[in-house]
Formats: sequence, structure tokens, C-alpha cells
Amino acid sequence: MEQLDDTELLSSIQADDRHAFAELVHRYSDILFRFIQRRIACVEDSEDILQDIFVSLWNLRHRITIERSLYPYLFKTAKYKIIDWTINEQRNEFVDQM
Repeated sequence: MEQLDDTELLSSIQADDRHAFAELVHRYSDILFRFIQRRIACVEDSEDILQDIFVSLWNLRHRITIERSLYPYLFKTAKYKIIDWTINEQRNEFVDQM
């Protein structure tokens, strides 16, 4: 599995190959976690966001199309998850102040 490029890996994932999905998680977890961690100080929240990214990828695997790499897709997803998390945190802080 390690020798597969992202398009081949995604094709395997779309065929419901859990080993391919595990390889994808292994391949991108560290770099995505560091990206998230730089923006969100809480380790637990960063881990939750990372998990949400991969759960989302698995759930949407049949609808995803990529040309070369999953890298841009994963980081775009991370960016939006971080934005959602930030909005929810701000909303919770506002409600707590009332």
C-alpha cells in the first residue's frame, strides 16, 4: 500500500478497502495534526478535528474526485473544520458571558 500514489489509494478506498484507508490515515495524520495544532492550542480539540476529517473522508469517499493528490483536499477540509470549531468556540464564549 505504501507504494500507491494518492489517486490509486483513493480508488481503493472508494472500493471500500479499509487497509487503503488506514494507509491514508498513516500517511497524512502527522502533517494534518501539526497544521491543526498551529491554529488550535488544545490537543484534544485538534485530535477531534483530525478524526472528523478522516471520518468525513470515509463517509464521502464515493463522491470525492482528485486529479493528483489528496493533500489539497485534506488541508482544505482541515481549514473549514478549524473555521467551524472557531465559530463554535466564539459562540459558546458569547453564550457563557450572558
